[in-house]
Amino acid sequence: MKAKVVILMLLLVLFTVFIYQNAAENTQIMFFFWSIFLPKIVLLVITVVLGVIIGLITATMIGRKQERKKKEKEMSLKEKERLTKEAEKNEIKRKDEEINKKI
Repeated sequence: MKAKVVILMLLLVLFTVFIYQNAAENTQIMFFFWSIFLPKIVLLVITVVLGVIIGLITATMIGRKQERKKKEKEMSLKEKERLTKEAEKNEIKRKDEEINKKI
């Protein structure tokens, strides 16, 4: 198996053990003016799910940013090549004109 799969499975087992060991009682959750009672198991699962979602969003944003930088770098290299070729053409054209003037 791949290392990522093994690590993911290990984390899932550890999370499951942690959930069952701490799922016995209700916990009060307060947010601004709201207050609710939830079993700890629900709170822990919600917390992990939100953490995974935030991690995936962050990884996606970082990946897109790196991809954008890579494309910009490729475009700048292509632009430099184009400008270099254009400069070479202009130099050849200028030399041809000088030769034609001498003739």
